[in-house]
Amino acid sequence: MSPRARRLGSYFANRIDGYFGAGEVVAFLRNRLRSVPGNVLVVWDGGPLTRAR
Repeated sequence: MSPRARRLGSYFANRIDGYFGAGEVVAFLRNRLRSVPGNVLVVWDGGPLTRAR
């Protein structure tokens, strides 16, 4: 994070009826990249439910 930054943002999404598919994850990340200026850090847990081609 830049020393000049005034705040840190956090974005997330969840579903009550199951898990996100790969296409939904890609769409979410693309949306964030378009709407957030500067660099984006994605924290990925690497669990078996978060693996897809």
